[in-house]
Amino acid sequence: MAKKKRSHMKIAQLSEASGLGRSTIHNYLRMDLLPPPIKVGLNLHLYDETHLERLREIRYLRQIKGLSLVQIKASLSERSFQEGFAANDKSFTETSALRGPEDSSAHKGHQIINKAIYLFSEYGYENVKVSDITESLHMGKGTFYLYFKNKQELLLECFRMLRSMIQPLEQKKQIVSQKDFYLKMRDRWVGFQNSYSSFPGILNLLRTAANSADPNIREKAKEAYDSVIQPLRDDIRAAVGQGKVRDVDPELTAYVLWGIAEVMAFRIGLDDNYSTEECADFLLELVNRLLRPTEKPNTEGSLNSSSGHDAIAVESIGGLSGAVTDRQGVVTNLTGIRIGDGDGLAARIGDAAISIRLERVASVSVKAEKSLWFAEVTAEDGTRLSVCVDGDMILTGNTPLGTFRIPVQDVANIAFSHGIGKPVPSV
Repeated sequence: MAKKKRSHMKIAQLSEASGLGRSTIHNYLRMDLLPPPIKVGLNLHLYDETHLERLREIRYLRQIKGLSLVQIKASLSERSFQEGFAANDKSFTETSALRGPEDSSAHKGHQIINKAIYLFSEYGYENVKVSDITESLHMGKGTFYLYFKNKQELLLECFRMLRSMIQPLEQKKQIVSQKDFYLKMRDRWVGFQNSYSSFPGILNLLRTAANSADPNIREKAKEAYDSVIQPLRDDIRAAVGQGKVRDVDPELTAYVLWGIAEVMAFRIGLDDNYSTEECADFLLELVNRLLRPTEKPNTEGSLNSSSGHDAIAVESIGGLSGAVTDRQGVVTNLTGIRIGDGDGLAARIGDAAISIRLERVASVSVKAEKSLWFAEVTAEDGTRLSVCVDGDMILTGNTPLGTFRIPVQDVANIAFSHGIGKPVPSV
């Protein structure tokens, strides 16, 4: 027979059943670790079995798993506090809204972490005492130990904060959906730069902790930094395997690119001389030049790419250059022209797919017909072919001032020139 759930309880009964003091329960309520009680009178609040189950869970996570209250709050926030409290939803929302951030106990936990990051990175972890942190916050030690068991637990929480800042950036739709490795590097840096003001302190702390005399702290710092580098390293490794990036060490390359991203984000904050877009385009061009597989002439003097990227330009041997005319009639001379993220120009003829090798093409004209985009492709020998293309594909190329990007649907004509000294065909 199923056990009947306990009826509503007063806080004294909840305290007795859970084994936790009233002050502790009130603290958990202020931290939003518990849903609010049901208010039935001016000074009467009732709790039920769900409150008791949540308290037992918090106690288990605290005493058995060794988690701090900040960690527990982050874990529980992934689940809905409102399950089983639908009737109390309005009360819960209003209570949270009325409580300002300065009044929230959770805010104290973040205050402790932020102050620790500053002091640890400024003076070194070993040289900072818990009393230094609490005194700088005008806070008693007792309050500190409500959130963290000791200084080392606080340090590890600081490390975890960096991961919590990086993960939302990596999960942005623009990053996740971007298939082109090089454009993804650009988008990733823009996201990092926009949030950079939150990073310097924790990054400095990680580097300081990596040189700690305590081997456990050194290892934890390395693990934390490695978790930040991992998405970038994995993307580089995959791109090398696909032939989109030349054969490089993914680990070293990830650290180099991360360092460049940090320095660029720092530089952009010094003054207004550079915009985010200018720096992002510079980074894109730099990564292209550093990591694109090189092309070498074969025995017959034609281009032969070891990676299969026929649309990659290398100026020293000619590469793919030409003039792009947009629908406003503006003509831009480019080198390193590439369309989309595949080999050549991806298109369709009826139900069949085709990849057109751009080094054989003299010109491409783009036009719209009944919501579809068609490209009239003219080969160097005069042969013509009409194909259906994706208008959202991005054409990229290099100009003396930076990287050029334009959707295919905004292109009127591309006139290629192949080889050094060969003039660009007239548009």
